[in-house]
Amino acid sequence: MIKTILLIGDDFKNLVLIKINLQSIVNWRIFITDSIFEAYIKPPDVVLLDINVPRANIVKVVFILRKNSTTKHIPIIIFMDRPWEISERGLIHFGIKGIISKPFDRLTLLDQIIQTVD
Repeated sequence: MIKTILLIGDDFKNLVLIKINLQSIVNWRIFITDSIFEAYIKPPDVVLLDINVPRANIVKVVFILRKNSTTKHIPIIIFMDRPWEISERGLIHFGIKGIISKPFDRLTLLDQIIQTVD
């Protein structure tokens, strides 16, 4: 079965780079958007959240996704420049399935996505 990934972020160039890296390895449908509300329209198998905002705003975005019945079950992986800003306890509390440090290794990224969606 072909997986669907929704890349959400505010840096279009970075999202395209992530998409190209993933598509060079796997045959998945990958969509890019700057709005979390795209997840309501086409619920993906996993959300990759790449937002360069303070930690509080990341928590707000995750909370919005978790509050909606359409998106509450979707696994979320976050890309961060400073992953140490979110504790492991915070991950569990907000339902985040993983954090990937920037810059990322494409094989590590793929492994984490596979572990999340399988």
